[in-house]
Amino acid sequence: MASTNSNKGRAVVLSAACVTMFFISSIALYSVVSKNLLAVYPEWSSALTWAFPVFQTIMAVTGIFAGRISDKIGPRNVVIAAAVCYGLGWFMSGTVTEPWQFYLWFSLVAAIGNGLGYNPALTTGQKWFIDKKGLASGITLAASTAGPAVLSPVLASLLIPSLGIFGALKALGVIFFVTIAASALFLKAPEAGWLPEGFEAPKGGAHAGTFGDLTPGEMVKTPRFWV
Repeated sequence: MASTNSNKGRAVVLSAACVTMFFISSIALYSVVSKNLLAVYPEWSSALTWAFPVFQTIMAVTGIFAGRISDKIGPRNVVIAAAVCYGLGWFMSGTVTEPWQFYLWFSLVAAIGNGLGYNPALTTGQKWFIDKKGLASGITLAASTAGPAVLSPVLASLLIPSLGIFGALKALGVIFFVTIAASALFLKAPEAGWLPEGFEAPKGGAHAGTFGDLTPGEMVKTPRFWV
């Protein structure tokens, strides 16, 4: 596919990225989770104050390194690791009996999974659509916003009433692992030098931006980074 500059198969990669983004963006379900969790353990109200901010911090820090790791070992391997961490984190959150356990499984393990999966999925789709980066980004980000919109009512109206909050968390863990791991099997970065059929790379390289291809160190020296 890469050697012939064929566009064949790149829609499959983008679709797989969308599936990953759809399910891994389900962190927005936390509002539903916390409400029902505190209904069982109301005394945890103050203890869980930092659960979501800690999740976001761990996710962001992990995401910084996820892209570089993906470039070295491939997005498929990184997203499979994300599926394991994310699915395990949600599943084990359904077994907690103490606040610190929730921080361990949700705010740490699930957050690492989220950080590992988000950037590789998004950027892999973009790499196959360097001729239509805006479109590819828009589609994958739309999938990430559609995920919580679809899954929130499923969690609140179906899973929790049927399984209880802890059973619902376990079910989500299984769902997230299966769907993200399955989508990861179709994620693959294009080979070096690959270009879409009929596309001519602009001066500075196909993936170069306004400032050209930059290393992280070079990036922080540009005014746009600080803005």
